Amino acid sequence: MGAASQETHASCHRALLVPRAGKYKVWVRYVDHRHKTEPFTVSLAQGEKTVLSGELGTRSVVPPNDEYQLYWGFSFGWGAIEGNLEAGPALLTLAITRACEAWRQVDAVLLTDDLAYVPTGREKPPSAYGAAMNLHPKDGATWRGSLAAGDVDLSGAWVTTLQEYLRRGGTLVVNIDAAKPLPPEWLGVRRTGKTVTAEEWRPADGAVRQATPFDVAGVELDGATVLAWASPKVPLITRKQVGAGAVIATLVPGMLGQDERAHPALPYLMNGLTAGLLPVQVLLPDGSRPGGEVMYQVNRTKDGYLVALFNNHGVDKTPLGVARVDRRAFVDVVIRTALPVRAAKEWTQPRDLTRVKRTEGTEVPVRVHPDDVQVIGLEMK
Repeated sequence: MGAASQETHASCHRALLVPRAGKYKVWVRYVDHRHKTEPFTVSLAQGEKTVLSGELGTRSVVPPNDEYQLYWGFSFGWGAIEGNLEAGPALLTLAITRACEAWRQVDAVLLTDDLAYVPTGREKPPSAYGAAMNLHPKDGATWRGSLAAGDVDLSGAWVTTLQEYLRRGGTLVVNIDAAKPLPPEWLGVRRTGKTVTAEEWRPADGAVRQATPFDVAGVELDGATVLAWASPKVPLITRKQVGAGAVIATLVPGMLGQDERAHPALPYLMNGLTAGLLPVQVLLPDGSRPGGEVMYQVNRTKDGYLVALFNNHGVDKTPLGVARVDRRAFVDVVIRTALPVRAAKEWTQPRDLTRVKRTEGTEVPVRVHPDDVQVIGLEMK
């Protein structure tokens, strides 16, 4: 939401579902002007009753000597209100009802029953989906296949085509909503006709993880193995061997939670489907996969591969501000490949890089400094 200082009547709304009754805190990230007010109201209504309401922007939430405040006269910060909510539907409203001294901008809202949680600086809070990006199945490479996404219609000639695809060793990934035209024996589950609501899930070989409430189609296992669970007795993702191939079924309708956001098991599933696809890996020095430390991109060249490494850590910057860079936030990575490497060179400086022979293949260690880009060319023999 954005509005001028002279605005006296503006609002925006968001419908949401409160998972359980209790005391909640609403954190709002907004522009806080130095020595000026930027008031707006935050409210939550359930039914015809406003159950939580408060005004923010009347007091500073960012110290007046903050570097951005001193340079630009404003900075993003977090303010909060709290109150009791009942389980069920609610309507969140951000509203402007009076003029003030400075323009207003709100860009993030967090509703949580973790009353001890406090956002860090200007950062947005972590999410269950983001945390699941680091989950990698041990046998993920065996899941690989084609993904039937969206509102795909698999009836008619599709059944014959897919049967041949599975016979030849293909793997089909399909949501329970799109799987209705498929033969039941392909899925390896029997629908019970019931729907279960859950608030947590876990990989078959992992720990329990929290999620926003989501619905799961009730099934009974009939030959399928479970890749992820919604609860100890409720499968979330299953895999059934069909001929030389397999069918992986996701049992959350549309793989969307009740908040209409993607289910956090999706990154886990996609990590498994894409495991081992690239002949070049980017790893941390201990051999583990990066968990957000660096971003990377791999491209094929005429004589090898090009690996781009990006380190966004240690950089604190507003869209128009001067960046503050923590030079200690460098990241060490290892580029590993089983392919024969003739030469490795960093292209932006440029410089030759050291190649180390390991049992797993050739490794090239690289340090990526904060706010830096390294482009590594691998020339194959």
